[in-house]
Amino acid sequence: MEVDHYAILGLPSAVQSTKLSAQKITKAYRLKALELHPDKRRHDPNAHNKFQRLLHSYEVLKDTKTREVYDVLVRAKHENVLNDLMYEKMMAESQAWDEECMRREKMRKKERELEEEKAREEERKNVKMRAEMKKKEKLEAERRRQEMMASLKKKERQEKQARDEIAKFLNDGHVALESRKTLEVFWDKSCEDYSAQKLRELFQEFGKVLYVLIRNCETNKGSAFIVMASDDAVVAATRSVVGNLGNNPLLVLGLTRTVSVAFPIAQRLSKSSAIFTI
Repeated sequence: MEVDHYAILGLPSAVQSTKLSAQKITKAYRLKALELHPDKRRHDPNAHNKFQRLLHSYEVLKDTKTREVYDVLVRAKHENVLNDLMYEKMMAESQAWDEECMRREKMRKKERELEEEKAREEERKNVKMRAEMKKKEKLEAERRRQEMMASLKKKERQEKQARDEIAKFLNDGHVALESRKTLEVFWDKSCEDYSAQKLRELFQEFGKVLYVLIRNCETNKGSAFIVMASDDAVVAATRSVVGNLGNNPLLVLGLTRTVSVAFPIAQRLSKSSAIFTI
């Protein structure tokens, strides 16, 4: 059904006009017939055909049976159109939903990829950090080993210096320390330990140093005898403040007694409590 008989009569579309009364349809026909009558449209070559179409539509609608059949067809067509529209809408919504689902899935996939990449980057950083920490630990261990080796070598040098001083003292035939030419010094080993060479360098400022004899003490207090070449050097040293003044100054005293050292040294050099070893 392609012809809208209601529209030809100048009425609203078929769906809206199916409930119109017969009187309104007849009235509409008469008004339209006056407008389309061939006598009033002499210059229109299609006037007759238009009037015949108007008459045919009126014939269909004025008869109750033909109008009912036509109205059924109109409703059916309208329902089909509505169904088609609803189907198209449903398909469009379904397609839109599918596209939205695909878009969301792509977003979730991208987020997972970003999270995985972030996790991989974090793992790379952790691996690098662990490698750097391991390298630092190795360097620190090597540094401590080097410091220990340097400390051992320093101690060996100090011990050798002390032994050399004692050997020189003994080889020169001394059996006693002359109090007027000897200084006795004390310091705190927990702050800073003084070697024989360091003590020699410090006291050379006051005069010639003959011997530096360091006692081997088990406590934190260090002590040594320093034999000077002259009485004046001893006097100058006892009147001065010597050593690391800010951290561990030396206590310098003049020796007030004669100390016999030759034989005790020779007897105790091999013992841990030797008097003049480090």
